[in-house]
Amino acid sequence: MLPPEKPLSQENLLFEREDLAIFKIPDVKTRLNTLQNYFFPRLDILLTQSLELVQEIYGINPYERMTILRTPNHRKDAKENVDFSIVKVGVGGKRRTDRPLQVLRKDGQPYRLHNGQLCYVIEPSGEVYVWLWILGGLNPSFNTEYLAGWQDLLVENFETLNSIFALRHISHADAKHFLNFTDTLNEEFVHLIESDALQFFSPTYFLPISFDRGLFHLQMAFVALYPLLDASIDLEEGQPHRLNELLEAYIKWYQEDGAAKWYAKHLQSNLDEDEEDESIELPELDDYRFIRAGLWWEVLASNHWKCCSCGRTVKEHGITLHVDHILPRSKGGTDSRENLQSLCMKCNIGKSNRDCTDLRR
Repeated sequence: MLPPEKPLSQENLLFEREDLAIFKIPDVKTRLNTLQNYFFPRLDILLTQSLELVQEIYGINPYERMTILRTPNHRKDAKENVDFSIVKVGVGGKRRTDRPLQVLRKDGQPYRLHNGQLCYVIEPSGEVYVWLWILGGLNPSFNTEYLAGWQDLLVENFETLNSIFALRHISHADAKHFLNFTDTLNEEFVHLIESDALQFFSPTYFLPISFDRGLFHLQMAFVALYPLLDASIDLEEGQPHRLNELLEAYIKWYQEDGAAKWYAKHLQSNLDEDEEDESIELPELDDYRFIRAGLWWEVLASNHWKCCSCGRTVKEHGITLHVDHILPRSKGGTDSRENLQSLCMKCNIGKSNRDCTDLRR
């Protein structure tokens, strides 16, 4: 995974309530393709900014040992379409090809892939949150030495983790077990792992969300949880973990007003963009809210997920596309395929209901 070469903009970090219409597209293949094309670019921007913050806080390059994880991971040419009920973009440990992982199954065979993942999640109900999942699986089974290493790590760093998580309102799927950890591996901890309960969650926000309405706090939770994912990779590879070091770096960054500076920096970026557009009227509500989901996807796909005005694309520029009525509904325009074109959010705002130009040609 390599960092993006092009600069990313805050303008696209907007998730609207109407985005949830995509989850209601009845055809599975159409729905999966649309979820990927419409959510992934914005979530990729959010993830990339979060990893930049990881580098700033911890002084490490996450791209060296992390790989991007995306759900749904459906391929357009897939023979079968496996349905997914959520959208998820995050990171997990890169697969090692030089040697097997040191974490073993109970049958003595090593795991091939890292277990942990740290992701941004969007639910069909409009819930958005950060989720860290480690030591889990459908039938988790780990060797005793590995589990003992995890318990020692949590016992040693419990107070610091608890303080940081309280600051960021991060919860644990079964937090009461933290209070019962001892210096030796106990049955209660083993039960905790085997019940797939070692999961951590940020506060939940509901669409619509933007940087100053939810996304900033989600980014703060993401970077606070990152050290545990980093430690997970070290333990699975049989390396000494650096959790203590990373937690100390986080505390120092926070004490130096790092979070406040990050917020001010990106909020100013948003304000600068708003100043450029302050004379622009809000668009008429001519978008996919009034168009059946299948037709909405057909319009965007036929225009190659590109803005018919400025030419920017979802894949290359991470823009938010709207379906625009060429002849506005307020002037008698219909929802027919011939009257619909794709415009990015900025171009659609600029056009509003004052123009009837067909920009597809």
